[in-house]
Amino acid sequence: MTERDTAWGAEASPPTLGRRIAYQLAWVLVRTVCALGWRTRVHRHERLPTSGPYVLAPTHRSGWDIPLASLVTRRRVRFMGKASVYRVPVLGVVLRYLGGLPVERGTPDRMALQALLDCLAGGEPVVVYPEGTRQTGREVGPVFDGSAWVAARAEVPIVPVGIAGSEGIIRRGSRRPRFPKIVVVVGEPIAAIARDGGAVPRARVKELSARLQDGMQHAQDEAHALRGDPPRS
Repeated sequence: MTERDTAWGAEASPPTLGRRIAYQLAWVLVRTVCALGWRTRVHRHERLPTSGPYVLAPTHRSGWDIPLASLVTRRRVRFMGKASVYRVPVLGVVLRYLGGLPVERGTPDRMALQALLDCLAGGEPVVVYPEGTRQTGREVGPVFDGSAWVAARAEVPIVPVGIAGSEGIIRRGSRRPRFPKIVVVVGEPIAAIARDGGAVPRARVKELSARLQDGMQHAQDEAHALRGDPPRS
């Protein structure tokens, strides 16, 4: 076993008491800041599975989407982020305490995917952005198959999430934050695919990705409607 394998095992291991406390304190802080600064509201909590692991699949329009997606549940969620950010002193430690999993962008990181699977096997929800990098506009897609594959491989539900308004927090060419209203909507969960112990059929993953894209679009449209935006043209 390599040194990096050992590190990934530690990343995906169940949280210590200190990490659980740190996460809850950070969650309350994030919820308070988002509620006061951006009038953030989360809708359709009842759609979330009440227990067990699942994949959260949010739309991605801003770097703020990670803390916004975490507001849908008080449970600790695990998320992947650029490995370079985790090498920043202090920040990297904080992100790891809050459930972050560093991944090298631009290259296949199978250990990162395995870490997500290990987190799901340990009963924790994970966040994966099906659109990959940040997008613009209200149209969702096309989505990558990674999130569907992880959900299918782990045989867990995948939950689409729509986030409306985050794109306006930091405008291009500006470093000054703005304070638009943010609405987060939990979409209808998509049931787990039964694998029967074998490999995940590629056709089933493609089918799940297509259903996920539709679910994300419905959640995104609902979020914009609740925010008071005009219908998507």
